[in-house]
Amino acid sequence: MFSSLIFICILASLVALMFFTVRKFYFVEKLAKGKKWLRNVLALALCVLVFVVGYFTNMVYMVVIVLHFIIFDWILFFIGWILGKITKKHLKIYLAGVLAALLTVGYLSYANWNDWNIVRTDYTVETNKIIKDNKGQKLSNFRIAQITDAHIGTTFDGKGLAKYIKEINKTKLDIFVITGDLIDDDTTKEQMIDTCNSLGLIKAKYGTYYIEGNHDAAYYKDRGYSMEEFQRDLETNGVIYMKDDVKLINDSVYVIGRIDRRFKDERKSMAELTKGLDKSKYMIVLDHQPHDFKAQTDSGVDLVLCGHTHGGQLFPIGYLGEWYGSYEKSYGIEKQNNTVFEVSSGISGWGVPYKTAAVSEYVILDIK
Repeated sequence: MFSSLIFICILASLVALMFFTVRKFYFVEKLAKGKKWLRNVLALALCVLVFVVGYFTNMVYMVVIVLHFIIFDWILFFIGWILGKITKKHLKIYLAGVLAALLTVGYLSYANWNDWNIVRTDYTVETNKIIKDNKGQKLSNFRIAQITDAHIGTTFDGKGLAKYIKEINKTKLDIFVITGDLIDDDTTKEQMIDTCNSLGLIKAKYGTYYIEGNHDAAYYKDRGYSMEEFQRDLETNGVIYMKDDVKLINDSVYVIGRIDRRFKDERKSMAELTKGLDKSKYMIVLDHQPHDFKAQTDSGVDLVLCGHTHGGQLFPIGYLGEWYGSYEKSYGIEKQNNTVFEVSSGISGWGVPYKTAAVSEYVILDIK
């Protein structure tokens, strides 16, 4: 209910801003023929038309495009106003709208390319703990591949995921982890099945581990399949489905997969999850949302892998999210006491295939 009210407020603010922006367009002024009331009616009608089209196509796309256009338009308007004060020559007001439209097209074209241009990001973490192979021999390097926030159907479909799985397989990984939001509210049954089949291609020595994100279970839509069907198809393809579970690999590495923070009533605390575990073994936590750092540090785990934020996706959302407390870190890697936290920007965008705040990535992390 609260998030719905926030969305309505944002939408109302957007309509108001768009109204004041559109009202000064040249063709609106020309059609109004100097009549202020007609100019306002035409501007409002155009705003309503834009959002009606958005409602029947993709409202998220519409909001993103309109918001960027308005921001560019107002920036150019104020630049023109300042230059006019200095030079005494005023830019024709409708030119700001034309330039804003061109900037919006250019900027969001880059954002779309950035979302599709999936890169490999490498990290190295050091430990004094001994990690063993399946023969009990000490490993000099333990390699983890991580993908998160694929939101299948936003950037690529389930079959499209196979391309990146094959690319990751070349890195000769020890374990493969998926830290949530593999599928989305709109992911079809066919896409879900293709996704699970693509994950069946993974070649990881000691397994593939999956946790749910806040979108996997879908917020509001009947997608034609249940989470039980999704879990079955994942497990059929060799994926270990974790919901507050602990798995021990080669008697030397714990993988702790958490229930998402969205389901806080079902979710165990870090103290409960780590109770009775041998702290001399290396402990890896998979937690979709980066929002429990103190408890994870206090529990003595070595590594926490997260997603959820998309690195902010659209500038400056990441900074706003950290400032507001929606998450503790929007992107990157850091160490607090003896615990390393890594937050991936994800292999896809959410809602729209646009990214301006971070890259799309898969992560290769080496523990030495």
